[in-house]
Amino acid sequence: MVTKVSRKRLTSSLYDKLYMRHLDCVDHLCSGESSNVDTNSEYEEVYESACSANESSPPDSPQRLPAKEERADITQAIVYKPSKIVQRHSRVSPPTSEDEAAVEVDPFGRYSFGEAERKGRSSWKKNIVTAFTAYARTNRSNGYRGDNTEESENRPEVLYDMWADYMDSDDSSKNDENTIKGTVYGTDSEHVPLKKRGFYTIFLRNPKAAEKKTKQDIYLARVKFTYKIIDCNRKREEVRIQGNAPPESGTEVSFVPHDIFGDDSFCLTNEGSVTVAATTKIVLICASDDSIAEFSITHNPLNFNPSLLYKIVYGGWCSAVPLSITPKVRLRVLSLDSCENLGTTVLETLYTLETRISAIKGEPCNIADYFDVICATGSGALLALCLLKGYSAKELKLQWQSILSQLFKWPHSLAYGLIFDHLSSSQYAKVWIDILGTDFMCSKARPLCMLTSTQLKNKEQELFMFRNYTNTRGPYAKTALAPMWLAGWATTAMPTYIKGPTTAYLKEIGCKIDSEVQFADGKFVSVNPSLVALHEVGDLYGYTLRTLIDETLEIFLSLGSTRENGMQVKMRDSNTWQIVLNTGTTSDKIEQSHMTQLFEEHPEKYHRIHLPYVRGCKHGKTDKEWVDTTFAAAADYLQNNLSSSVDAIVEIINK
Repeated sequence: MVTKVSRKRLTSSLYDKLYMRHLDCVDHLCSGESSNVDTNSEYEEVYESACSANESSPPDSPQRLPAKEERADITQAIVYKPSKIVQRHSRVSPPTSEDEAAVEVDPFGRYSFGEAERKGRSSWKKNIVTAFTAYARTNRSNGYRGDNTEESENRPEVLYDMWADYMDSDDSSKNDENTIKGTVYGTDSEHVPLKKRGFYTIFLRNPKAAEKKTKQDIYLARVKFTYKIIDCNRKREEVRIQGNAPPESGTEVSFVPHDIFGDDSFCLTNEGSVTVAATTKIVLICASDDSIAEFSITHNPLNFNPSLLYKIVYGGWCSAVPLSITPKVRLRVLSLDSCENLGTTVLETLYTLETRISAIKGEPCNIADYFDVICATGSGALLALCLLKGYSAKELKLQWQSILSQLFKWPHSLAYGLIFDHLSSSQYAKVWIDILGTDFMCSKARPLCMLTSTQLKNKEQELFMFRNYTNTRGPYAKTALAPMWLAGWATTAMPTYIKGPTTAYLKEIGCKIDSEVQFADGKFVSVNPSLVALHEVGDLYGYTLRTLIDETLEIFLSLGSTRENGMQVKMRDSNTWQIVLNTGTTSDKIEQSHMTQLFEEHPEKYHRIHLPYVRGCKHGKTDKEWVDTTFAAAADYLQNNLSSSVDAIVEIINK
C-alpha cells in the first residue's frame, strides 16, 4: 500500500509540472513571446520513465518501493526552473499612472490559475484549445499586436464626450460662454440660470437608453423631462387661499412662466414635457435677463438611478432690422429658385459673380454683402441660409459636396418613401444643425431673408413664410421665431423623401401653432419666388409694386434652373413626384413672363439667369464626381452663353 501511494504521488507531481509548463506556454503566447519558451529535455525523460513504469506494472500487482538512491535521483530530476514571469497589462484600459499597480487581466477567464489548476490534470488539452480560441477572439476584437505592447501601455486614456456629435465647437472659449452642460438625477429638480437674453436650444439624451438594444429595455429606460422657464424680473402673482383675506394672511407668492409670441399664432411655450428614450430630443425656449430654467424628470419605477443629460446652447436674440431707404442706396433683391441639381448650378452662378467682384476690388468679398433682400425656396433656401449664416460663395463651393452628401444621401424611391419617409427625419434635422448651428432666423439682421414653404394639412396648399424680421402685413402665415435649421428643414422637405415638420413635432420641441400644419418643399407653391419677394418687399416698406419698381429698386436678380421638357418624365421612374413638380416648369415660365411685364419700363433693373438642366448630382447621387460634373457644366454655360449678362450684373452691384 505504501508503494502504491508513493507511485501515485510521483505521477501526480509529474502531471503538475507538465500542466505548469503548458500554462507557461500560454503565458508567453499572450505576451507575444511564444518563440522564447524554454524546453527542458529532463521533463520528457522523466515523463517517458514514469509512463514506462506505469505500463509495465499491472494496477493490482504489488509495487516495489524505490530505493533511497533512486528516490533521490527522481527528486533531483523533477526539480525545474521557474520560467521568467512576464507582467501583462490590461488591453482594455492602460494604467492611469506609473504609481498605480497594473491590473492583470486574463483573457482565458476560469481556465487560467483558479478552477483549472485543481481539475486541470484531466482536461488540460481541452483547456489549452480553449485558451488559444479566446486569444484569437481577443486579438480580432481589440486589434492586439504583441510587438507594440509598450506603445499601447503608454497611450493616454481618451475621455469620451457624450455631446461630441452635437455642436462640437472648435473654439472652446466660445463654447463655454454659450453652452451649458449638466445632468438631472432622480426626482430632484435642477435649476439652471440663463444669464443672457435670447433664444436657447436644449438637447436631451438618455444615457441608459442609448446602451439598451431591446425594445423592452428602451421602454423601461424612458424618462419624462419637464421644464419651465421662470422670469425673475416679472411681476409676481399673488394667490389668495381665502376669498377676501388681507395680503398678510394666507398669501402665496410665485413666479409666472411666460410665453413669447411671434407673428400670427406661432410662439414658444417656455414650459412643457417631453419623453426621452433612445434618440436625442430638442426643446426651444426663450428667456429674458436673469431667467431660471427649472428641470425635473419622472421615470418608470423599474428604472433604477435614472438620469438625463442636457446641453443648452445659446442661439442669439432678435436683431434690429434696418428699414430706412435713402435715395443714395437703392434696394437690391436676390431671388433663388428651387432649382434642379440641388442648387449646384445656382451656386456656380453666385461663385462666378463673387469672383468677378473680387477681381475688380482686388480683395476677397462675400456676395451676400451686395444684396439687401434674399428670397428663396427649396434647394435655393439652403443657399440663402448658408449666406445668412456668413458663408461666402467660395467657402460654400469648397464644402458643397460634403453638405449635399449629408443632406441628400438617401435615394429617392416612391415605394420606400410613401411608408418610411419619417424614419430619417431626426437625422435630417441633426445634419441641418451641424451645418447652421442653433441660431434663430431673427438673430441675423443682414441681409433680409425670406424662405417660402408649403402647408399640406389645409384643403388647399398654402404658403408659409420663414423670415428674419417681423412684419404683421401679408395674407399668409409667417414667423420670425424659428431656428434656421427648422426653416431649412421645412422648406426642403420633399414628400416621399423626408417628412417635413408637423404640428406634433412643433409641440414636442416647445412651439405652439393654432392650425394643423405639415411643412413641405416650397416648390409646391412657387418654384420661382420672384413675385412673392416683390409683394413682400412692397408690404414691408409700404410701397405699391409700381412705386417699388420705379423709385426704390436698383436691381432684381433671379437665378434658377429647371427642366425644359418636364413632361418627358416616365411614369415608371422611381422619382414619380417629379411628375407633379414638373408643373413648376410651367409656373416658372408664367412668373417669368409676369416679371418681364412688371419691369417692361425698366428692363435694366430685372435680370434673369436661367441655366439648363444638367444630368449631374441629385437625391442619392452626391458623390464628388457628380458634383464636379455639375459645377463644370454650369461654368461652361455661363462662360459661353451668359458672359455679357454676368458682366452687366457685376457692373450694377459693384457700384
